[in-house]
Amino acid sequence: MRLWAVLILLLAGCRSATETIASSAAEIRTLAESSKQRFAVLDVPEGESEQQRIITLSETVQRAVPRVQDQPNDLLGTLEIVAIAALGVAAVILVWQLGLGHLTKAAFSWVPARKRAAAKLLDEAVDPNHQTNMREAVAALRAMDPELDLAFRKQHAHSR
Repeated sequence: MRLWAVLILLLAGCRSATETIASSAAEIRTLAESSKQRFAVLDVPEGESEQQRIITLSETVQRAVPRVQDQPNDLLGTLEIVAIAALGVAAVILVWQLGLGHLTKAAFSWVPARKRAAAKLLDEAVDPNHQTNMREAVAALRAMDPELDLAFRKQHAHSR
């Protein structure tokens, strides 16, 4: 669980290189302007001119940033795809475990082949024109579903 939290923080906290460059250039300019003012108060012209040069260079960097393109990291792209797939699988499992899978199957009218076979067998058992009797239907249903067979044996032993 800790690993997932660290991974999510790393992926969410990644800044692009252009964002880092732009914010660093802005911070350098702010610091240089502050230093330039202090040099002006102290009457140190060499310090003022040096800070002005730093301000000019930071402006050059900020103007160049829009022309720079970030190179996507292949590993991060792969991790993003894996994370999205894992979330999708987790969502499907959660839906199924909450019992919503049965509702989903019902909404799409999907019935498993075993259940269709059981329904056909029961339909034949209650049809007076068909040869299948109730005992054959019960035996076939018990053979198809081990849980039903176990429950039937327990119920049968309990009722005697």
